Amino acid sequence: MTDWLACCDTVASLSSWLDALLDAGAAVTALQSDVVLTPGESIDSAAVTTLLGEISTASLNTQDATPPDYLRRDWSGRVPTGCEVVGGDLVPSGDYGEVRETLLEVIADDGLSRRQAADRIGCSPRTVTRILEDTKRRELYRLPAASAGE
Repeated sequence: MTDWLACCDTVASLSSWLDALLDAGAAVTALQSDVVLTPGESIDSAAVTTLLGEISTASLNTQDATPPDYLRRDWSGRVPTGCEVVGGDLVPSGDYGEVRETLLEVIADDGLSRRQAADRIGCSPRTVTRILEDTKRRELYRLPAASAGE
């Protein structure tokens, strides 16, 4: 998967590159991954999020990853931790990267508990649990798909 980095140096630039390929009608597959992206697939799809998570985990220092320009278009409802609404779109706030990094630490089982993560990012432990146990919420934070042992 590291060959992808010849074109992109961050997850955000890779995301933009994949979006352009899919919009152009290209199918995208990755060696060492079960993910197949189909032409016209949304950059917000679970498959793209999974692929980006795999590449991020395998190849990139996620602490240096630039957050995406927007997370969801035409947002209504409560604003998730690490996000804000600008012009109707849900976008990363200044602490989005810290929230994502903290969640990745919990996923990686680096000794950070859900309670400690909640204290660090300023939310309840239940919020951390909901993020980690819900596919759509994981996608919002560009987290890899849950594994069987998680």
